[in-house]
Parts: sequence; structure tokens; C-alpha cells
Amino acid sequence: MIHTRLLLVCLAFVLQFTSLSAFSQSTSGKTNHKNIPKAAEVPLLVGDSLVIRNIFVDCHKRTKDRIIVRELAISSGDKIAREQLKTVLDQEANKVFNTGLFVKVDAVADEFEKGIIDVVIVVREQWYLFPIPLIDFADRNINEWIKQHNASLDRLEYGMYFQQKNFRGRNEDLILTVQLGFTKRVALDYKVPYINKKQTIGMDVGVSYNENKNLAYATDSNKLNFLDSDRRLRSRFQAGIGFTKRSKYYSRHSVSMRYHENNIADTIARLNENYYLNGRKHQRFLSLEYNFTYDHRDRAPYPLKGEYLALKVLKQGILPSDDLNSAVLTAHLAKFWAYKDRLYWSTSLLGKLSLPRQQPYSELRGLGYNNFVMRGFDQFVIEGQHLAIHKTTVKVKLFNSEKKINFLNIDQFNLVPLAAYFKVFADYGFVQNTSPNAERNTFGNQWLMSYGAGIDFVTYYNFVARFEYVKNNFGQFDGFFFNLGADF
Repeated sequence: MIHTRLLLVCLAFVLQFTSLSAFSQSTSGKTNHKNIPKAAEVPLLVGDSLVIRNIFVDCHKRTKDRIIVRELAISSGDKIAREQLKTVLDQEANKVFNTGLFVKVDAVADEFEKGIIDVVIVVREQWYLFPIPLIDFADRNINEWIKQHNASLDRLEYGMYFQQKNFRGRNEDLILTVQLGFTKRVALDYKVPYINKKQTIGMDVGVSYNENKNLAYATDSNKLNFLDSDRRLRSRFQAGIGFTKRSKYYSRHSVSMRYHENNIADTIARLNENYYLNGRKHQRFLSLEYNFTYDHRDRAPYPLKGEYLALKVLKQGILPSDDLNSAVLTAHLAKFWAYKDRLYWSTSLLGKLSLPRQQPYSELRGLGYNNFVMRGFDQFVIEGQHLAIHKTTVKVKLFNSEKKINFLNIDQFNLVPLAAYFKVFADYGFVQNTSPNAERNTFGNQWLMSYGAGIDFVTYYNFVARFEYVKNNFGQFDGFFFNLGADF
């Protein structure tokens, strides 16, 4: 999404390299705890234990204490070995940072007297109200938009995106989207992370409507065929409710039910009678979805250490009268290693199984959609019922710094972090397509491979820019690629 945040990020890059201001190594903001030493500054005596007397939270104006404390595994009275203190505090800071509520989080210790410490969680809150001018690509990624559609402005989506993050200081999100352009869309979502006193159960409700006058109705030679019209070609309405359960720090369960009502024009049904199958022009059904996530990464937007597991079971078509009957199982497993704070290695495995054997074209999603992507195949879609992708990346940290922009007197923006990583990578994948027209897409039902090198830039508000040179085993569209967002 290209919007106001992207403009701010571009400004941050310029300031990072041109500002003559000194680096700021301290956490700014108003605090009641002065001269608190960093965890690394506490003398580390092997075999000595420290007892936590109190835990404080500083520098937050909006967020409720309980939302922050909910993330902590430590409490008053706990004992920590001195040699483990920095590791424990870094882990607790990362967990608070991964709530997505803060620009910066530090966990520091103040030794009150010998063997007794106070722990202070020092946070810098984000800017939570975003009335954002929305500009987005209708295509799956920026490379497809530039190389296949010549960066046509007609394929942009624009509008306004109103997000009130951390609504009422309770990590709630209230989001209104009004979108025009390639896809017209109106959506309202309200997400409440906790609705019970134990802060273990959350809820979200949402409703959306969108329509298109330009629509991909088929796939040929691994590329989407579009039809442009002066009238509506497709409309989709969706409403649903979901619940989450988070009894532990790293695990989350969620279940949701949604009502779907979809319609296509006669022209689409004639061009592809399998769009909804059997020439159908209307689709109404209920869906039930279950997700399990185990997320023990250091920093979720750009992880360097930890592990991740996500499982999803989706059943579309609950009632006998529903117009769609399908089941999908997806899994994502990843592991990240750090070596001496400069060298990093990650590996991940993604998989999908779906039934039945023949599915509507609208549901036949394989490689190139959502998180199922391979570097080097940005411009292609490889549709199928089943797929597997394996990714391996080795990174070297080039630099990781923070700079205080003194003349920018806005706490949420004047501390600019910027890191860069050089990487080499290799991806492997396979997509199985059992549809009648599978032979029209040559990359299906055979092994796929890509490899290359690149540089990632990571800055504030979880913004990641990737510059990569990639080759694939088909020798098509090798070269340089630019992408937004982590490749995980």
C-alpha cells in the first residue's frame, strides 16, 4: 500500500543519510524513572541471582498498563540469574514490541540494592489515528504492475483508509475503508483483542462490499487474462464475526464464520463457464475458518531469530443449499537463526491441500496469491489444488542504527531506525493442478526453482523495502525486482 506512511518513510531515508544530528542512544519521552541503566550496564556476576521487586511501565499516554503487562512472562518476586538478565529483558521487550502498538520498546533494570532490581518497560507509542490517502496496486505485486501493465494508472486503487489503532487504549482497531478506482470497496472492521477479564479471548466483526469493472476471468500461459468493461463485472458482499483465544504468550487460536454473496456478469460466465462452475452467475454460501498460530519470533515484521507455525482449516459451504462446497488446509512453518549478531539464516516451508478435485476458477488459487509466493516468479500465477514451497535465506547485517531527528518535534516520527541486510537465497516449489485446462499453464505439475541475492532495508512503522536479483529455472523474466514487505 502506497500512502502517507510511504511518504514518511521516504523522508526518513533522506534524513537518515543527510542529517548531521548525532545518534541518539537513549529513550526519549517523559518518564518518572531517571538515570535507569540499560540491562547490559548491570554488573553480570555468574552464579548470582536477582530478585524482581517491582515492574513499571513508562512513557505511554494512551495504552492501558494491562495491555502491556499482559505480554510479560516476568512478575514481582521472580528470580533471574545475572548472566541471563539481558537475554530475559530483550525477550520481554520484543514481546511488547510485537503488539504493533509501539515504535520502540526497551526493558531496563535498576538495581535497587544488592540482588534486588526494579524492571522498567520503556515504550514509545505510535501515531494511532491514520486518515490515510490510499493508493494501491490492483495487481498482485509491483513487478506485475510495471512489467505486464506498463505501470498503467488505470490499474490503481485509491480512496481513504481511516484507522483508529489502539482505540480506547486497549489495542482495539476501528477501520473504515472507502476505495475507488480499479476496485470499488467499502469496508468496516472492529477488532477487540480481549473481551474477558483474563485477557484471553478477543472478537472481531466486519462487513465489506466491493465491485469491479475490470476482472481477471481466466489464466493462460501462467498470466491472468483481464476483461475491461464500462459496467460492473463482479460484486462481492461479505459479513462475519470471529473469536480468538490467546491463553499463552506465543499461541493463538481463532475461529470465524462469514456469509458470502458473489455475482458476476453474463459476459464473464460466457467467457469462463467454470468461473463459478457450470456457467453459474451467482454464489451464496457460509464459510467456517479455524486458525492456529505459534509465533515465537524476535520481531514479527522482520524476524531474525525464533520460530513460527501457522495452520488454517477453511470450509466453504456449510449448508446443503450453499453454492460452494470446498475445503482447504494450509500450513506455514519457519525457523530463524542468528549467529554472532551479524549472520542470519532462515528456512520456511509452506503447503496447501484442497478439495474437491474440480473447483471454481474463482477459488483455484496456487502460487502467486497471498503468502504463496516464490522469488523470481513475481509475474506469474501458477494455479492448482495442492502446492508446496521451501525457502532458504542467508543474511549478513550491513548496519543497524537509530537517529534522532531533533528538528522534528513529533515523538512518533523523530526517532528513525534504519537497518540493511545483504542476502542470498534459494526457493523451491511444486504446484499440482488437476483441472481440465491445466495444460494451458505450463509451470504447473513440475518443479520450480529460483535463486539470487539482494539487499533489504528495514525502517520504522515496520516498513521493509527489498531489492533483489533473481533467476529461475525456466530462464524467463530473470533480473532485478523491487518489492515492499518482508519475503517471509
